[in-house]
Amino acid sequence: MNRFELTRLPVKVDYSSFISQLSQANYSLGKLDAMFKFVANPNLLVTPLIVKEAALSSRIEGTQSSITDVYLYQAGEITKFEDVKEIVNYRKALEFAQASLKTKPISLNVIRQIHSILMKDVRGYDKARGEFRHIQNWIGVPGTPIERAQYVPPEPIKVLGYMENLEQFINSEYTDCLIQVALVHAQFECIHPFIDGNGRIGRILIPIFLFSKGMIAKPALYISEFFEKNRQTYYQLLNDITKENNYVNWIKFFLEGVAWQSAKTQSTIDKMLGLYNEIKEKLYSYKSPYSFKMLDFIFSQPVFTSKDVITKLDLNKVTVSRLIRIFDKLELLEETERKRNKIYIFRKLLAIIQK
Repeated sequence: MNRFELTRLPVKVDYSSFISQLSQANYSLGKLDAMFKFVANPNLLVTPLIVKEAALSSRIEGTQSSITDVYLYQAGEITKFEDVKEIVNYRKALEFAQASLKTKPISLNVIRQIHSILMKDVRGYDKARGEFRHIQNWIGVPGTPIERAQYVPPEPIKVLGYMENLEQFINSEYTDCLIQVALVHAQFECIHPFIDGNGRIGRILIPIFLFSKGMIAKPALYISEFFEKNRQTYYQLLNDITKENNYVNWIKFFLEGVAWQSAKTQSTIDKMLGLYNEIKEKLYSYKSPYSFKMLDFIFSQPVFTSKDVITKLDLNKVTVSRLIRIFDKLELLEETERKRNKIYIFRKLLAIIQK
């Protein structure tokens, strides 16, 4: 059993060990930030990215549902996997966290609220939802006793003290925000303050922290894709902190992730913008006053029913039917096999965000 006395933040780190990774990460994030500042409607592009992040972050924890499954579920379709609800909750938790930053800083209360949303009516909902743990937990092979644990987080009596220290560090001035958020994420995972859901909460903290510090105009650097692609390294380097107090290798890895994910997100946004502008150009010939609103709608909700359009755009059935026919002529929509309450799928957008 590995009993580890967690160091409180801040910790001393040798910047010379990762200066090149830090430079590249800041450069890549800066380019992504500039892209959001010059896009006319950045929220249109952020919404699909949030769903992608929710699916990938949840997949690290063992869920099987895809991005398409999430959209189908929200459109009223029965999906193969029960865990789709966990991804939907992750999306809601992330959106709540982003909205909360408009009026308040990142606090322990906000973190507990995020957890409450994340765990509602899913696996682990009965394990002190929205509360820091009052029992000892540990990390290891499922079913093994604490004596054979790979890592034992701080005792329950110490959790609040460590979390208060983390809250103070989050809201403090630090030499570099990317190093700061790397430490924030690692520290949260080491504290493991909740009985369940710690990994997902820790990953939610990354984009909202960078947004709160003004590092990015939209809280849209979702790094779970990089973590999911390098899952074993991700866990191993966090484990090295708890075993050897080794922060340097973790920070290097985290910065490489920021650079990679920033570039990948830029590429995804470029493709989404290209698709959006291509469709918009074609819509001019139809001279429909609502076609551009419909275009914005399918980017924000690429799987939908006609009732969804009626409700969201406040239009009548006849107008919505006409709009669906226009988009169908442009070969943009695929219908599911349901005869009633048909579901329409905007495959071209899903293909972009699922790559």
